[in-house]
Amino acid sequence: MIDHRIETLLIMSETLSYTKTAELLHLTQPAVSQHIRYLEKQYNCKLFEQYGRRIKLTPAGDRLVSAARVMQANSRRIAAELNAIDPSRPLLRLGATKTIGNYVIARPLAEFIKIHPEYDLELTVDNTYELLNGLDTGMLDLLFLEGNFDKQHYRYQLFRNEDFIGICSPENTISRQKTARMEDILSQRLIIREQGSGTREIFEQQLQQRSFSLDAFQNTITISQFSVIKELVAENIGISFVYRSVASRELSEGRLCEFSLTDSPHSHEFSIVRLPASVLPPEIDAFTDFISGNYGSCL
Repeated sequence: MIDHRIETLLIMSETLSYTKTAELLHLTQPAVSQHIRYLEKQYNCKLFEQYGRRIKLTPAGDRLVSAARVMQANSRRIAAELNAIDPSRPLLRLGATKTIGNYVIARPLAEFIKIHPEYDLELTVDNTYELLNGLDTGMLDLLFLEGNFDKQHYRYQLFRNEDFIGICSPENTISRQKTARMEDILSQRLIIREQGSGTREIFEQQLQQRSFSLDAFQNTITISQFSVIKELVAENIGISFVYRSVASRELSEGRLCEFSLTDSPHSHEFSIVRLPASVLPPEIDAFTDFISGNYGSCL
């Protein structure tokens, strides 16, 4: 278990508020201030700076928070191992974004389990934001991410490159084109994933590169489930943008058609992500080597 003052620091780094930190930890504000002062004295550095009414981490504070997150993750990983039903069985706590979790990772996991039946696995499928939070707080050991993340704060390796495509109904006029300009699709109804998803973030970046935002579309629908998105697109309710793996079956069946945007990257990275210097069993490396070596480029 990590020191309770380190826990205060981690909460404070997220809220940047003594009041909110005190509320979340059920402490008084003076107690929170005392915890921060103790750490500043222990490490002989200033952790937070005041800018008017705003509080900001100092560079030293940011460095300590990064180290504290690893400490917290290691503590929870060790606790999970000690509390396992059978401590002799390696436990892999994995997270995957929805594209990877629902359409990519099942076959590699199945093959790995066949070869290594002695492993216990837990898989959480969620959006990029929630998974990174799980990694930072020690609830997950390893992530498969399709979206962007701060590469300075994590250890990562390339899993594979995946095509990012537009999809529409065969009845949509865009289906007769293989490429389209961003300006040409703004009159379409856009069906997009929720905030925090890698798919949405990638598309928003493509918009920003052309000085557009989602508001440029006349109509948008936000849906968190790919199955619903694909059904609505097939019914010509709107268009969407997904990784090819998500729509491969519907494309082969002719229920959906694909198109690409001009002057846009057609593929993006899927990454395997972990915390730096985290205490993970050697089985993690065996797992990542198997996944990357056998499925990193052939799915």
